[in-house]
Amino acid sequence: MDEPDPLIGLHGLRLPPDAPYQALADLAAALGIGLLLAVLLSPLLSRLTLRRPRSPTLEDQIAALAQLPDDRRIPALLHLLQTRAPEAARRYGDGIYRAGGLPAAEEVEAALRKAA
Repeated sequence: MDEPDPLIGLHGLRLPPDAPYQALADLAAALGIGLLLAVLLSPLLSRLTLRRPRSPTLEDQIAALAQLPDDRRIPALLHLLQTRAPEAARRYGDGIYRAGGLPAAEEVEAALRKAA
């Protein structure tokens, strides 16, 4: 038994077995490791449980545009129609670029609701 035991190096640093309050030291170490893990995992858990905002419905978007004056509301409604139903927006074609060529807001809203 002149050679050192290789398994001794595998055990972590520990207080001698006859040290007072050994259980308290082990409890403090376990508590510290637990708190460290909780701090490291809390951003992940909060990201998983975070509520995502719902995307606005067509009616929400139309209601938000209702507050605008018609000279800004109608192009915004046409843009919304273009993004939601391009085939319905083609009906208005190049006529919207002529003087007095913008359709009524109610007509575009009806086309939006019909396309949805």
